[in-house]
Amino acid sequence: AVRSATGVGKGWLFSVIDLHFLHLGYLIPWLRGLPAASDQPPKLILTSTDEEQLHTALWTEHKLAIDESNGLDDIFEWTATRIRHRSKEYRDTWYAAAITSAKRRDGAGGFQSGGSQGQHRQNMMIGLDEAAHIEEPYWAAFLGTLSQKHNRLFAFGNPDRLSGMFH
Repeated sequence: AVRSATGVGKGWLFSVIDLHFLHLGYLIPWLRGLPAASDQPPKLILTSTDEEQLHTALWTEHKLAIDESNGLDDIFEWTATRIRHRSKEYRDTWYAAAITSAKRRDGAGGFQSGGSQGQHRQNMMIGLDEAAHIEEPYWAAFLGTLSQKHNRLFAFGNPDRLSGMFH
């Protein structure tokens, strides 16, 4: 978790960490003495408190970082909702996705926290932006998704809450 203040470059650092993982994530098991996970390319899930924050702040930082990099734009394609590998072989499996968590109605008429269910991969990272303001049920859903050995979660935000997962 990175606790910070406003305007200090969290979005830029967030994008650097994300793109580093996306570019080199398949090597993480190999760096730990295990076979490289080329059969399980990296998957990156990014979320924030709302769609506006996710797309106008965080996702645009990723676009700037790719555009200003020395070659990442040759490897990855940025779209409004995904950053994906340009290779046809990995196009649908090696990517970053910008998703928002959503409350869904359950069978009993209540609500269930969602957004990360069904997101599994041997090499997966989940990034939470404005983490102090992400509701506890969503934290539980994201933490429950981290079921593989090389899964990671990182969170960025301002430390402006006195309780909660990001406190």
